[in-house]
Amino acid sequence: MSSTKSKEPLYLQPKPSRQLAGFLVLLHVTAAAVLPYLALPAWAMVFLGLLLAWSLYRNLRLYVLLNTRRSLLRLVWEVSGIWRVWDGMGQEFRARLAPDCYVHSHVVVLSLDLLDGGGRRAVVLLRDSLEPEALRLLRARLRAEHLRHRDKHED
Repeated sequence: MSSTKSKEPLYLQPKPSRQLAGFLVLLHVTAAAVLPYLALPAWAMVFLGLLLAWSLYRNLRLYVLLNTRRSLLRLVWEVSGIWRVWDGMGQEFRARLAPDCYVHSHVVVLSLDLLDGGGRRAVVLLRDSLEPEALRLLRARLRAEHLRHRDKHED
């Protein structure tokens, strides 16, 4: 397998994922369904219900609808290993891949450290988030990057 540096930049433009939306709704509805079985005062259950509703709203907008200023709408993984990302305001950032990314055949979670003190951003990608070829290339490069880092630390 050739190194990531010999490849061309990888361009990603996530789109809204119905699968992720369904998972988030199921997760939040299940948590809300448990509330009546907790030995809590009514005001606490209402408060927790509101927190769950806020969490669902925020996560749907940020990771599914991609319509917040923190949503990452376009990503480019440069051959140098640096990422260029654009947020919902159209602002461009440079980022580095964090080591806590998750790669699976059904889901990829990119964790990106923004350079110049910009914090951290995450992108959740399911099969319906990207074109199949782009998702396949991303998974392959992430696995190769993981192996490269693991080999470097074993030396």
